[in-house]
Amino acid sequence: MVIHTIGYEYDTQLEGFDEIRAKHREYLASLHADGELLASGPWGSTGGLLVVAAEEDRAEEIRAADPIFAAGATIKSAIRPWKVTLGPWS
Repeated sequence: MVIHTIGYEYDTQLEGFDEIRAKHREYLASLHADGELLASGPWGSTGGLLVVAAEEDRAEEIRAADPIFAAGATIKSAIRPWKVTLGPWS
């Protein structure tokens, strides 16, 4: 299985951020239901990490369609390959 991480640093001061985050969480729930999102969660209070079972081009599509990214509510974002060597996804 190919795994990528998608990291975000949020612009929590953006007007309407709470509504955007709610749509982001709905989007993540749909990805999880489809089996593409393996895990997700916040980094402190201003960021988040997604772990997706996807090739790099699909990870980029996932990020582009994410309401939090599409709305410009991120300050930074990075997609990185992750080779899992131990754990349920190895």
